[in-house]
Amino acid sequence: MNTSPYSTIFNVTEFGAIPGGITSCTNSFTTAINSCSESGGGTVYVPAGKFLTGSIRLKSNINLNLDLGAILIFSNDITQYPVVNSRWEGVLSPVYSSCIYAQDAENIAITGRGKLDG
Repeated sequence: MNTSPYSTIFNVTEFGAIPGGITSCTNSFTTAINSCSESGGGTVYVPAGKFLTGSIRLKSNINLNLDLGAILIFSNDITQYPVVNSRWEGVLSPVYSSCIYAQDAENIAITGRGKLDG
């Protein structure tokens, strides 16, 4: 995958994500998403492998694409889930972020044949 300034595909491994399910890849996902967003949007690509991560915050015009064999393993460490304002039983409250979160975003998608292990 090419992540040149003109590319619309941003491979998380090119941003430091390490498959194996042991090393936290949260910062790599954040950097890939921010780069994708700054270029106007596109696809954040997750290749086959196990990737340990905290909350992933999507932005407008981003497709999170998990290839066959890609597994996002969400951390049990609560500090990896920032507090955000969301509705809980209809009341706006501070809550921990979901595994995959977006606020005030449009044109987002999660595609592919990979798995989310929350």
